[in-house]
Amino acid sequence: MKKTVRILDTLLLLVTGCVFLYGVYVSLMQEGGTLDYAVLSTLECILMLYGGIFCLLSFLYQRKRKTGVCIPVLRCSVYLSVTAWCLYGLIFLKGHYGLYPTSLQEGVKIFRLGTVCLLVEWLLSEKGHFWKQFTWSGMILFVIYCVVALVTGYTGHGIGLNGHVYPYPFLDVDMLGWQIVIPNIILVLFEIWVFDRLWIFVDQSLRRREKNHGKKV
Repeated sequence: MKKTVRILDTLLLLVTGCVFLYGVYVSLMQEGGTLDYAVLSTLECILMLYGGIFCLLSFLYQRKRKTGVCIPVLRCSVYLSVTAWCLYGLIFLKGHYGLYPTSLQEGVKIFRLGTVCLLVEWLLSEKGHFWKQFTWSGMILFVIYCVVALVTGYTGHGIGLNGHVYPYPFLDVDMLGWQIVIPNIILVLFEIWVFDRLWIFVDQSLRRREKNHGKKV
């Protein structure tokens, strides 16, 4: 049974990686067959690349091993970052996504599909590889992204789309001012931190449950 689950888990990593990379391709491809590389500045595309490449590396790692996961801290970073931003987008960015190019709107849909695949893979995979000390790994990408977005926007080389200097509403210094943007960033990071700690708690709890069940059997 465990061997079968392991095989399914490994195959799902391959599927998930391909879904994410296909989402990047769809996001880039404009009408007329031209590529718009500007969309790569969005967190959705960055996270699809991040998740896609990692899932394919994990597939290569697991197909030769009976147990274990590929680079636990990186796995934790990918899974927490992708799912946290997908959830944030579903709750807070619905209206903002309507401003995206059509191709990127389709890419966002694939991003969500890939996130579902990632969640299913986690359910099938070994638990207990998400640790408290890895909480920062699920936040570091957002911190770097916010810094880059603010610095490039402040210097007049913003990474927003369709004429916008800043990529997301909560980062728009021109509209909100620094006195609102900074608290916004702190709030978003706090929300991500809470989300990450909850998922780590659930992962560790399921691992303990599996161990106890194994002892009873």
